[in-house]
Amino acid sequence: MPYIPRAVSYHPCAHCGQTFESRNLRRKYCSNSCNVLASYERTGRREERGGSHLTKADLENVVKAVIELVNTTSTISAPSKPGLAKAKAQFQELATAQAKTERLAEAKANLQKAAQEHAKRERLEEAKIKLREAIHELDKATRLKEAKAKAQEAAALKKAAREREEVESAKKPAKRSQKR
Repeated sequence: MPYIPRAVSYHPCAHCGQTFESRNLRRKYCSNSCNVLASYERTGRREERGGSHLTKADLENVVKAVIELVNTTSTISAPSKPGLAKAKAQFQELATAQAKTERLAEAKANLQKAAQEHAKRERLEEAKIKLREAIHELDKATRLKEAKAKAQEAAALKKAAREREEVESAKKPAKRSQKR
């Protein structure tokens, strides 16, 4: 048997009275917030998080107090405009001075960072130069060592060649004398 959804029906909200549509016949409230508010009304609790903690009577008292305050302040004379303008100018000067101070502090911090980076780069360049010099000295020492080894090898070969010549020259006169 295929699923057949229930027809939409319209109900009045049990809390606010607004008409809402629902497929669930047991639904009493138009939204979760109306459900929670109705629960608070039934239990005598007020909202605990973020909402208004004032009752309707409290709100009416606040509105009356605001209206009285507005009526009494309309009779008070406004401060002179030149004094207000001067205060506004001083405030703007202070604000710009504070902004300049903040920008100067930021620039100082950036300058210190740049100086540290520059010092690091200089130390790094000095270390690179010293490393190149050390590598050059090492290459020089290695080439010198190789040259010494080749010179010793050449000297040993020359010495061996002389000895062979001496041995051969000593043998040749002996051979000549044997032929005669």
